Amino acid sequence: MYKKQLSNLIIVILMVAVTAAGAIAMTWHVARPYQCETYLQGSNPFVFFSRQSETMLFDKQKEVLIICQPVGVPISLKWSVSRNFFKTPIMTGAGEPQVNNGYLIRIPTAKLRPGFYDVNVELNTGADKTVHGVSAFGWKINEIRPTVSRPADFDAFWGVVMKELASTPLDAKVIGPVRVMDDEKIAAYNVASSDLPPDYDPTGHRAEKVEVYKVNYASADGSRCYGWLAKPVGNGPFPAMLVLPGAAGGPRPIPAEQARHGYVALAIQVHGQDVDLEKYDQPDFIPGKGPKENYDYRIYTNALQSVSYLASRADVDKSKIVVVGQSQGGRLSTVVSGLDKRVAAAVPCLAHNAYGAYQAWARACNSANPPRDGMDRDNPPMMPEVTEANRWSSYYDTMNFAFGVTCPVFAFAGMIDAVSPVTTTYCTYSLMPSTDKHVFLTPGLFHEWSPEFDRRAWRWLDGKLGLK
Repeated sequence: MYKKQLSNLIIVILMVAVTAAGAIAMTWHVARPYQCETYLQGSNPFVFFSRQSETMLFDKQKEVLIICQPVGVPISLKWSVSRNFFKTPIMTGAGEPQVNNGYLIRIPTAKLRPGFYDVNVELNTGADKTVHGVSAFGWKINEIRPTVSRPADFDAFWGVVMKELASTPLDAKVIGPVRVMDDEKIAAYNVASSDLPPDYDPTGHRAEKVEVYKVNYASADGSRCYGWLAKPVGNGPFPAMLVLPGAAGGPRPIPAEQARHGYVALAIQVHGQDVDLEKYDQPDFIPGKGPKENYDYRIYTNALQSVSYLASRADVDKSKIVVVGQSQGGRLSTVVSGLDKRVAAAVPCLAHNAYGAYQAWARACNSANPPRDGMDRDNPPMMPEVTEANRWSSYYDTMNFAFGVTCPVFAFAGMIDAVSPVTTTYCTYSLMPSTDKHVFLTPGLFHEWSPEFDRRAWRWLDGKLGLK
């Protein structure tokens, strides 16, 4: 079953040299000034690559050869390999020093199971402080068989929710335009309020001016969803882009960058609060005791209802609605595109809270009392559901929505991402039945920004939507 789905996954490797956590302009921008100095500091003082495979994906070699090029003058290097997101090493060794101050790491593959592996290194520089770095590689990843926790009544459960939303009058309120922005104003706003450079994709502009509105509309159970809407000046119809946010509460920035790319762009505050408050009540991330009391329920229904709001607008081309997001936004993009067939394309990056069975297995094996067979299993077991809250977690697991994603998909996963581990994101994308699926596995990327991925995503959407 899974082999056929895995074979449909087109893997493209994007070798990106970026640092520190940041924001992706299409899929995740944050309401704060651009922190460009953060990206220049460097969070991993090593460059890792392999002459065997630039992708850091292997399937035939007797040993994986990784070259580690540290910053500075090293004395010696130790390495350890563990399963992705696991602490206990399955093998260790010493790097072979090279004349160029680099090290060769040799990892025998005889004992490797299909999956992703973390490579942790310790560098002795002769100083008091040991320098640490991390790399990753994949071994026979097409043979990974995820443990799926999808309940038998999963479709029925969410079918009821979708019917309830469809029967809820939108009662939409539109305020504005509150401002009109040209290229100069958008560039200034990006830097001052959206954690973006002034203009990273000038060839993608389609609108000389955009107008900005505040909107709100009815969602589930009498609640309301609030957002910023930015659109090209004019009547359209235009393609639409639902910009779904990363985790945590707080204000949302205006999606002006998306609007000048030609979209009616909607950036929502998924927690039922306005988009520009001075003070926010932070959301409670602890799951509740039932399906609708779960933290995820409200953010899922608000994201889903936002597609209906965009489809209700006369200036939106209803055949060209796309969803984008990173981290929690990547999670929500998967949820929405998995449940709503009006979505024409999805860019769900670094999808968070996916493959709960694997993450629970890793946490158990990393605990003080790991299961005896923990490191000897090819696949994670179905972890026992010991609380009423956990009983509902599988209804919200991002991976379980992947089975419904049939639209074209363009996504990426950071292979050294500690927030959305690559095993969980890759398995989620691999189970999407879409036959038009492009996933970038990025060996040097954490949970962070890649402007080049963004530019490629814009061009990909141009082609999928027939934009000129």
